[in-house]
This record gives sequence, structure tokens and C-alpha cells, in this order.
Amino acid sequence: MSKWSDVELHGYVSAAERGGVADQMWLGWAYWEGKFIAPDLALASRWLESATAGGDPEASYRFASFLHAMGQVERVLDLLRDAADKGFPPAAYALGGHYRAGRITPRDMDQAIAAWRRAVALGHIPAEAQLVRARIQAVSLIHRPLVWLRLVPISLRAVQCFWRDPNDPRVLGA
Repeated sequence: MSKWSDVELHGYVSAAERGGVADQMWLGWAYWEGKFIAPDLALASRWLESATAGGDPEASYRFASFLHAMGQVERVLDLLRDAADKGFPPAAYALGGHYRAGRITPRDMDQAIAAWRRAVALGHIPAEAQLVRARIQAVSLIHRPLVWLRLVPISLRAVQCFWRDPNDPRVLGA
């Protein structure tokens, strides 16, 4: 992928400074990933936080991802909850993952399952696989093969969610 020209960058920055929440979010993400512009974590944080303050659930999710990667985990769960409450499925899925892992919050499988159910209700296919996985761990050994069979069609649907088009002009290519 090519780098943004000065004119393109100025256009994004101008739109972001005028309060364009989507522009703020994508500019922050671009500064973090460094695909189109030189990485700058301070600017990434600034623009992602501005977009989050604008109320965009995807921005809250992306800012939570950024903070988690930077080791600043204090606000991650609140940002993910906010995004999930506003109907952003990947946030509910990530929230479930944090509850299952128990690294930034005490491990709580009931909360994880509730978050994944919410993600599934919002149409997030990989969350279905997590629910099946949780069910596998909860059933007796004799019943596990039957639960594993349920995972096969879910896995086949989920695979398409992870393909990325290298020609996609968006920052994430998703």
C-alpha cells in the first residue's frame, strides 16, 4: 500500500479537526498502524480519543484496542462495554475474551458467555465459536464430540470473516 501524499494527509487532518468522528478514528488508526503515514503514537492516541468522545462505538472499540496494546488497560473494559452497549459486535466479542482470559479483570466465564451471546445476537459469527468452546468445557467428556460437531459449520462461516483483501483501500483492509 502506498503512503498518503501531503495533500491527502492534509485533507484527513482538516476533516478530523472540523470534528469528523470517522475521520478522527481512521486518522488515529493510521497513525497507530503506520501503513499510510509514519507511526506516531501520541497523535494516534489524540485522534482515537477525540473520535471516542464523539460517541462512535467503533472508535471506542479501536481506542480500547490501542490502549490495551499500549499496556494502559484501566479504561479498556469501560470503552468496550460502551461500544457493545451501542451495538458494535466486535466490542462485545472482545469483552468476552477479556473476561475469559482474566488478565485485566478477574476471570468470569458467566460474564464472558453473556458478552459472546450479545455479540452473536448482533451478528458476530466468531462469537458463536466461542460459545461452543465454552459449552465444550462445561459438558462431560462423553458429550463433547456432539458439541464439537456443532462447531464445524460455525467454523466454516467464520473463516470468511478473517480473509483480508490486500487491495482494500481502508486502513484495516477488513
